[in-house]
Amino acid sequence: MESGQIHAMSEASVDDVSFLMDLKSNMSDGEFYNLTFKTLHQFIENEEMVHKLLDMATHTWEISVILEMESEIWFSEALLYLSKSFRDLMLKDKEKAVSIINNIYPRIHESLACWHDAFFLQNHDESDNPRHISRACFRMLGDTVESVHAPHIEFIYKMLVNLDSVQIHGRPESVSFGKEISNLIEIEVFEKIYKHNLFGVSFNQWRNIASHSSYRYDSKAKVIICNYGNNNSQTIKVTVDELIQLMNKLNQLQALHKIAVDFFIVEFMHEVDFKSMTNVELSLETIIGQIGNNLGLHGYKILSAQNVLGNLIFKLEDSNSNGSSGLRKVFPMLHNYLAMLYQKGMSPVFELFDLKGNKLTEVYLERRVNG
Repeated sequence: MESGQIHAMSEASVDDVSFLMDLKSNMSDGEFYNLTFKTLHQFIENEEMVHKLLDMATHTWEISVILEMESEIWFSEALLYLSKSFRDLMLKDKEKAVSIINNIYPRIHESLACWHDAFFLQNHDESDNPRHISRACFRMLGDTVESVHAPHIEFIYKMLVNLDSVQIHGRPESVSFGKEISNLIEIEVFEKIYKHNLFGVSFNQWRNIASHSSYRYDSKAKVIICNYGNNNSQTIKVTVDELIQLMNKLNQLQALHKIAVDFFIVEFMHEVDFKSMTNVELSLETIIGQIGNNLGLHGYKILSAQNVLGNLIFKLEDSNSNGSSGLRKVFPMLHNYLAMLYQKGMSPVFELFDLKGNKLTEVYLERRVNG
């Protein structure tokens, strides 16, 4: 990964937890721990696992998203529904649930790398030409549906058709993306997220619009005219701003997918043989994101990050004036991710600066033997 990409990912990872940072700044450590425990425990019943996740500081992004989206009822309802449904199938038919995980999780894991790729490729903000913005958005939409959303939706669909308490129980497991969506939106909670929230057009139809380029920009009316359905028999007109809103909504939807599947996998990880899955390891982007999440949450802004001859150098601002001692308290939470950086041939270096730009300290973390 190039230094510019490392910096962009690091900076974005701090921004990703800004909502949680603001909450934390107005709470005692005990109050903050109780809040985060309560947040995770809504979706993960195993209390021991929740405590472990908080101690390892692995899910700061997820907690921040959930709390920031708390007022969005569709998000909270869907996450609770999925968490309960996944757990119910695992408890009722563990063999089936585990087989679905084994078959689909490797593709879900790969899809998260594609999600990071999309972060670097997005460029619709770089142009003020509405035709260019429209094409950039639809190209991104078409690609991310196939590479990012589709594996998660397949996982959700297959879990639900095997759960006898769901109205689509017993439907065929292997169906097209469009059929998965049309079946799922028979369930009210999914009708909201896969159609109602998307300007009343189902998710699979937006995919079709993007894949078939069945849209055009009307410069006089200043709208994008999209055709969909059998023989393009239906039309929806959206402004460029509305198209960007749609892209943001789909990004929120992917966050929902990721969190729901991840929480389920974490809660029942002892039931899954991850060693048998090839190429299931955290990407460099994910590792850097986790480091940035935790640094940001504890008051350290990443000014820059770059790879210099195998040294991954993070320049940090001591935003809350916690000093070098405060920074050292964060390192135990980063231990697993720093070890992964070493495995990828990178040695992390942290340079800390005060608010005036004066360098306070430089910490070069040596690799620990046996962990």
